[in-house]
Amino acid sequence: MPTIAILMNSIVMGRLQFWMGWIMATDGEYPNKILAWLQPATGQPLSRRFLPLWLALRSELAPIVGDSGFSALFARCLSIRGDLFPWLSPPPAAAGLLKMDFGELAVKLAITLEEQAPDVGLAASRALFATFYDLLLVLVGERLLAGVLDAVWKRPGFRESAGRLAT
Repeated sequence: MPTIAILMNSIVMGRLQFWMGWIMATDGEYPNKILAWLQPATGQPLSRRFLPLWLALRSELAPIVGDSGFSALFARCLSIRGDLFPWLSPPPAAAGLLKMDFGELAVKLAITLEEQAPDVGLAASRALFATFYDLLLVLVGERLLAGVLDAVWKRPGFRESAGRLAT
């Protein structure tokens, strides 16, 4: 009989996790560890976790899928999560989104997340990562995705620097 556990708005059954309507593989530490880590410490803005994560993901994935591939994947995640968080979904006229510097886009998005109620911003941040995880799982496979996330998670100073970022 599979073990069932409820974890941060999700249900875990064996190797699969059902989270906000999405199914994610749960082998190893990811994505649960990152979803939990996105919760900022008391009194810290959400951007202190959001920005380092996405900038590190871009730095690890761009050599594999290219800058435009990463931007396209990120834009697709924004569009998909627009169903629950309409302010995440770029307007149709935002074709320049793919050409925008990702660091600039991430900062703008972090500001938008900060403008939301804390629980809504956190839910959107987690949903965005979960969507990104799911899409990458299909595109590059479990092994490569685990390697990328492991490189981000174990990057020297990554988790510690999230508490020291300027807002």
